[in-house]
Amino acid sequence: SEEELEAQFKRHDFIYLQKNSIEFALKQGLKQGIEQGIEQGIKRGIQQGLEKGKNEKAIEIAKTLLSLGDDIEKVSKATGLPIGEVKNLANRT
Repeated sequence: SEEELEAQFKRHDFIYLQKNSIEFALKQGLKQGIEQGIEQGIKRGIQQGLEKGKNEKAIEIAKTLLSLGDDIEKVSKATGLPIGEVKNLANRT
């Protein structure tokens, strides 16, 4: 009947709208997830870079102190480097 046909069209329209709403929400969620992932990755990369730079500077200072004749324990305390790492640096110079 005409009423049943009209009801089917309304159901079809409802399902179509729901489907589009879900697809839009998924795309928005994916977009936000990607943006957040990129932001977190950049922050993590900056942090790792800073830590690496600090470590490289500590090694440079340790080498200088060792070349000036400071003992390993003193160099370790001054730079924050582990004694084992300072010993390795002392053996290389």
